[in-house]
Amino acid sequence: MRSRFSLTLVALASGLLILSGCSGTRGDDTVATTITFNEPVTVGALERNPADSFLRVAPNGDVLLSWTEQEPGAKADGRNFLIATVDSEGNLSSEVRQMNDRPGELSSHGGENVAKFAVNADSGIAGVWTTRGPDYHTGNIWYAHGEATGSFDPAVRLNDDESNQWNHAFSALATAPDGKMYASWMDGRNRGIIGFDNSDPTKINKRVYDLPNSQLFMGVSEDGGATWGPNYPISDFNVCSCCRPTIVFVDEGETMVMSYRLVRDDYLRDQVMVRSTDGGKTFSDPVYISEDGWVTEACPHAGVSIETDSQDRIHSLWWTAGRVEEEAGIYYNFSADGGRSFSPRQLISRTPAQTVLHAMLTVDKNDTVWAVFEDLKGESTRKMYLTYLDAETGEWSQHYELSDDTRNALFPVVVADDSNLYVSWTERKGETAQVKLQTIELAGN
Repeated sequence: MRSRFSLTLVALASGLLILSGCSGTRGDDTVATTITFNEPVTVGALERNPADSFLRVAPNGDVLLSWTEQEPGAKADGRNFLIATVDSEGNLSSEVRQMNDRPGELSSHGGENVAKFAVNADSGIAGVWTTRGPDYHTGNIWYAHGEATGSFDPAVRLNDDESNQWNHAFSALATAPDGKMYASWMDGRNRGIIGFDNSDPTKINKRVYDLPNSQLFMGVSEDGGATWGPNYPISDFNVCSCCRPTIVFVDEGETMVMSYRLVRDDYLRDQVMVRSTDGGKTFSDPVYISEDGWVTEACPHAGVSIETDSQDRIHSLWWTAGRVEEEAGIYYNFSADGGRSFSPRQLISRTPAQTVLHAMLTVDKNDTVWAVFEDLKGESTRKMYLTYLDAETGEWSQHYELSDDTRNALFPVVVADDSNLYVSWTERKGETAQVKLQTIELAGN
C-alpha cells in the first residue's frame, strides 16, 4: 500500500517521543521510530451509507472495527451494527459479523451516541446500542454477546425499566482488569413527565419534566458481557444528557474513573471526573477536568476523551466554546493522581465558537499521546487532523491532515497496538456517508 508520507521520531527510554531529523540509534537510551501514513481505506457497503465507527484493541492484540449501515427499507433510517478485525493496512481480515439480530433496529442518531463494543479476556465481544422510542428523545439500550467467532446471541434490553418512554442513550462500555464489564449511560427514567408544551409549532408535544436532566446509570456483567446485573444510578441529575461518558481504570483496576459533561442550573457545561474504589458501587463527588466556564442552553453532543498510560496518568482531550469566543478550541490536560486533580489545560487547536467539534486521544506502548480531532481551519468543510505530544518541548506537534475537503469528516476514533495507530471517522456529503480507516505504522516503536 502506498504511503502518503513518513516522519522519523526518537523514543526516549522514559517512553515518550520527540521529533528528530535523523534515523538510527542515538546512545543507549533512545531508539528511532518512523511513522508511515498509509492510504486511507473506505469501509463497508457504500450504497448503505456506512457511519459511526468504533475501534478497540482486544487482549490478544487483534484490532476490531465496528460501524453501522442502513437496513434497506427500514423505517426512520434504521441501521445494523457490524464488526470485523482489521490488519495494519486497514484491510478487513475476517468475516464481517452483524451484532443486532433484528435488522434495522439501531437508531440512526449516532455520533456521540455511537454503538460500542468491548472485548473480554477470551476474545468474546459484547456490543451495546440504542433503539429509538416513540419520539426523538426516547429509546432503549440493547446488548448482544458473541464468542470470538460465529453469530451473536439474540439482543437483550440493557435498561431494566423496560420502557421506551424515557431517554436511555449515550453509553460507555469497558472491561476491567479483573474481567468484569461495566456499562454506563444517560438515563431519564427518574425525571418524571409533568406535561407537554405545544407553544412551539416545530416541537409538538414537547415533554416537560419534573427534573431538568438525566442521571448516569450503571450495569455490571461478571461473565464477559453475556448477562448483566440490575441497573442502578451513580449520579445526581446534573448530567448533560447528550455527551458520551467514558470509563477507564487505574491502580491495576482497583480504581474506576468515569468522565462526563456536567450541567448546572445556569447551563454551565464543563467536563468532570468521578472515581470508584469499590467496583462501581459508589462514586466520589465530581472533580472538574477543566473549569472552562462554557454556558449554553443547547445540548452540545461533545464528550471528553480520556485514556491512561503505563504510569497511571489520565490524559484528557475535549472541545469547549469557553467563556468567550476566543477560548473556543480543542484542549488537553492530564491527571497524575488518579483523577483527583488536573494540570492546566493546553490549547491544541483554536476553533470557531459556533461549531461543535469532536476529538479523541489514545496512548501507545511508549506513553506517547496521540490526538485526532475535527477542525475547520478557516474553511467550510470539516477535516480530520492528527497530532502528538512532543516530550522534549511539552508542546503538540504540527497538525497532520488525514482527510480531504470533498466531504465533512466527523466523529474520530483512535487506538494503538504495539506498532500501529488506527484512526477512523465518518465522512458525510449531502445524504450520503462513508467510513474511512487510516492506519499509521510506527516502525521501530
